[in-house]
Amino acid sequence: MKPEIKMNRVTKTELSLVVLPKSKVPDIEWVLHDELEDLAVIYCFMKAETGEPKHHIIMIPNDTLNAIGYPEDQIKNQAVANAINKQPIQVSSINSFFSSMYKLDPIPMYVATVPDFQFGAKVLAYPGFFEYAAAVVGDSYYILPSSIHELILLADDGISTVEELQNMVREINQTEVSESDFLSDEVYHYDAIAKKFENASAYYNRVNRLS
Repeated sequence: MKPEIKMNRVTKTELSLVVLPKSKVPDIEWVLHDELEDLAVIYCFMKAETGEPKHHIIMIPNDTLNAIGYPEDQIKNQAVANAINKQPIQVSSINSFFSSMYKLDPIPMYVATVPDFQFGAKVLAYPGFFEYAAAVVGDSYYILPSSIHELILLADDGISTVEELQNMVREINQTEVSESDFLSDEVYHYDAIAKKFENASAYYNRVNRLS
């Protein structure tokens, strides 16, 4: 069944986006979205629940675009603009406690999210996010999908292998992350020189073919 939307309850200012695992979005082909590796950038209407920090998400069925009254590109651009305005990028260093929890020696690690920590993985879809994060981290970096609410950025300094990071992410997902907060079992990489976001395994294979 296609998702439904009540147009009289939403406004242009409530357009936003979230990043979710493609596998967890029912009937994804019917809703307005873009794909980012195994993730889906879902364009939606977002309403804060009264007195609660949580947000209510209403996905946008493709066949309601005419009823909304805006072309697809404009809806996407407005959603991104609203998200950046209401939930700007926040990239900050995390302490040695998290390094210990993730079974890593103390090394530069950062959390990328939004100020209210709700659906913070959406920063992946913000224009300029990857470049901004590279400036904060200092160079290329790995992206560990902590949850739909935040990402962990790890400097690509040659200490950790892709396999080690993948095993770590999968173990944390199985033992620490709830099903509702799960984002992905994959590890991603941003190459600051090539300006390319990709699956970390694809990055490893690419650079080894070039070497």
